[in-house]
Amino acid sequence: MINLLRKPEAITLAILLIALGISAATTPEFRDAAYLLDRGIEEQVRGALRKTAVGTFLTLPETAAQPIIARLKAMLEGLDGKARPVVLTAMDIRRHVRNLITNNDISLPVLSFQEIAPEFNALPLATLTPEIAVAPAGERIAAGAGQR
Repeated sequence: MINLLRKPEAITLAILLIALGISAATTPEFRDAAYLLDRGIEEQVRGALRKTAVGTFLTLPETAAQPIIARLKAMLEGLDGKARPVVLTAMDIRRHVRNLITNNDISLPVLSFQEIAPEFNALPLATLTPEIAVAPAGERIAAGAGQR
């Protein structure tokens, strides 16, 4: 088993299988609608991460978090009951973004671009920016295309 994990092909296959499993689990009928986080918000979250002896924690001030949460909630109000979008963000902050939105009573899967299998596509519903939510032109982007 240890020798297998040292082979690049085995690692690549394992990553692909995990991504496919995550994509299938979060998208059973395929929810291809996604909210994207703007680089400005991602940088704001990264800047608010604090490393301690017991782990990394998000210390985003309430004054900075509430506008983000309010814009996301406003975007969700316009969806019909069947729509099940996901939030796509960078891998290094995915866990912290998920905690931020779940702590504010928003129940959405939060995925990184790397966790989506290449077979799946994401249709961006909107990009959540520091200023306003910007609706895209409606074109599809392939999974992984928005990697930063």
